[in-house]
Amino acid sequence: MRPGLKPEMASDAVESRDIGENHCGTCTMCCKVLGVHEIDSPAGQWCPHCAVGVGCSVYASRPHSCRTYSCIWRQWRAEGQPVSDSLRPDRCRVVVDAALNGVDHYVRPDPQRPLAWRTQEIKNLIQGVAAQTGGEVWLVVGVDRKRLILW
Repeated sequence: MRPGLKPEMASDAVESRDIGENHCGTCTMCCKVLGVHEIDSPAGQWCPHCAVGVGCSVYASRPHSCRTYSCIWRQWRAEGQPVSDSLRPDRCRVVVDAALNGVDHYVRPDPQRPLAWRTQEIKNLIQGVAAQTGGEVWLVVGVDRKRLILW
């Protein structure tokens, strides 16, 4: 597991390279659904350094786990893969990310919208990710961030 991420929260989301500039636009959904151990920020609550819809107030000195995190939407955009703007986490209310093994994936809906993952567009994304990697896809929900296998 990546240093800094709480196991029951951000779990084993894949670590990517440090991306110096913000490629997320105004999306800050990961700042809510993931927990960050370095700053004791629990999953399911906005990070105290997050300016919702703006970005990180400590971006230049943000924790390592935040510095290296990438959701599927941002990863695919960086790779030039087609991905709808409507699947940006702050718009669909769901963060999808890869596990450390690079095969399995996590689907993390906004705690205020736990059923957001049930839209057809999200289901298509999940099915596509599962087909592409051959891995399992886990739904992480609830106050205690329970995990249920989807595919």
